[in-house]
Amino acid sequence: MKRIFRLRIPREKLLVFLLLLSFLSLVSLICVYSTQQLPTEVEQTLPLGIYSHVGNFTYIANLRPNTIYNKTTLKPGEGTIYLRITESINTTFSYKFQIFQLGRADITTEHSTSVYLSTAVWSKQIDTFGSDILTFTDTTTGQFSVTYLVNVFETDEMVKTINTEIGASATSYNVTISPRIHTLATASAGTIDEYFNPALTIHFYHATVGGDYATVEGLQHNNSGILTKTTRKIYQEWVVLQRYASYAFAITSFSALALLALAFRKNRPSAKTEEQLFKKIIKPYKEIIVQAGNPPQEERMTTVTMKTLEDLAKVADQLGRPIIHNEKTPTKKDEKSTHVFYVLDGLTKYEYTVTAASAREK
Repeated sequence: MKRIFRLRIPREKLLVFLLLLSFLSLVSLICVYSTQQLPTEVEQTLPLGIYSHVGNFTYIANLRPNTIYNKTTLKPGEGTIYLRITESINTTFSYKFQIFQLGRADITTEHSTSVYLSTAVWSKQIDTFGSDILTFTDTTTGQFSVTYLVNVFETDEMVKTINTEIGASATSYNVTISPRIHTLATASAGTIDEYFNPALTIHFYHATVGGDYATVEGLQHNNSGILTKTTRKIYQEWVVLQRYASYAFAITSFSALALLALAFRKNRPSAKTEEQLFKKIIKPYKEIIVQAGNPPQEERMTTVTMKTLEDLAKVADQLGRPIIHNEKTPTKKDEKSTHVFYVLDGLTKYEYTVTAASAREK
């Protein structure tokens, strides 16, 4: 095995395989970590029933006698609320909690409503009301409604007062009505304990191209949920199988990486090995090889390249001349030494060149 790695597989290819196996080993570690995060058991849940919170706002704008509508009330969708003809906006919030497929339950609702006045610069809570607790026994529905009156003139005066106090200037402001509802429903199947927080916002605009008017946002709100029950735990065999597969993948990749790293280390070239290779190549001709001090000047010489050292030895024998050996020292750090063997015949040079890599192949 050692001989195969050292002689038949180039070191560059070993390096490529080494990098590939390093990547696969990293992937195997990720796989092991991922499979460890998967649970071997999961809880199975059974849906028992559904429930819903529904909150709807509506309003009636109370108008002064006017020409544009020719009536004194305005409901959603009946037209623009123009502030100069509007005295107040009477809002109503209706809440309904209902359960389905859960049988009958005892339902308790606790609610309070806060009112905020705000501009782009400041915000102030101007009112809070409600704080009522209502109980509905042995039923599937709990509901109530509350009203709040927004006086347009008083609200506009409050905005002017605050702006004057702080030196602000605002042509628009908002009134936000925000109920906070806590519902507790106790049924034979389980308990529902939730908060529901809808909000209605009335935007007031002054000094616009369309006049002074108000818009209402957030009329409808709803939220639903499912009451579930944990029945049993399920063993996930596929998770265990994935874990075993990741272990096998990791063991295989790391084992291959270790073996290849050992082969790569043993396959590194050494100066002693190259010297032995050169000695082996020149051994049959060492009697006719001499070492050169300085290479000959080649400006006017004709060079004939020989295919093998044996061919060069035949030329030397025919000419009755020695084989001269010269080693070219590498000029760069990563280069290898080059050995030049040649026979001189006047202005003709018969030459054979060998490097460390070619010597190893031979």
